[in-house]
This record gives sequence, structure tokens and C-alpha cells, in this order.
Amino acid sequence: MAYDEITTAIQGIRSRSDTLASITDENMFIPGGPQEQYHQIVEETYAALGLIETQVDELREELEYQHKRLDEAKDAALAQSVRESDESFHSPEHDPHRDYVAKQSGKPRVDIEAEDAEAQAQQDWANEE
Repeated sequence: MAYDEITTAIQGIRSRSDTLASITDENMFIPGGPQEQYHQIVEETYAALGLIETQVDELREELEYQHKRLDEAKDAALAQSVRESDESFHSPEHDPHRDYVAKQSGKPRVDIEAEDAEAQAQQDWANEE
């Protein structure tokens, strides 16, 4: 159902609803008036409303699908970013212990093993006392 058809259907529902609202117990039995067809008007109104409800349900399903799809894509991208961040944090280029040792010793950081770094840190600490 296209947008124009939905608009027309809504206008038709409002028009039929106004017709139904105009029927009162005073004019209900006047021959030739809309009251003679109020059952048909009610049925037509429900049918038009059903078409619109179907369109709204389809739009809701599409919105929910897109929402879920985008949330999953965002979560996957965030997880990937965290994984990449963790990998770069634990890479040899970023080792806080080696950075600390190099800073304390006053020497440029060189790639050394953890045991060597610990020994160097203890030696530096002992020299400071």
C-alpha cells in the first residue's frame, strides 16, 4: 500500500466515522438516510482499518529488523575494536614494564626479556638508595 493509498484510507475511515457519529436515536429510523447502511459502513471502516494495521505491522517489523541488524553491527564493530586494542596493548611495542625500566635507567628502551628487565629494575632501585 503506497503512502497516498494510506492517506486516502485514513480519510475514508474518518469520513465513515463522522457518518456513524451523525447517526442518533432521533434519526436512526428516517428512511433513506445513512442509518439504513450503518452496518455496511462499519464493515467498510473495519476493512480499511485492517489494511492500514497490516501496513503498520509490516513497517514495525521492518523497523525492528533494521534496529536489530544495526545493533548487532555496532556490537560486532565494538568487539573488533576492543580485540584490536587488546592486541596492540599486549604487543611488544607497548610494554609498560619495559617503558618503566627504560625511563628509570635513563637509557633508551630496548627489547629485553622480562627477567632481564626485573633484574635491571632491582639494580636501578638499589642504586637509588
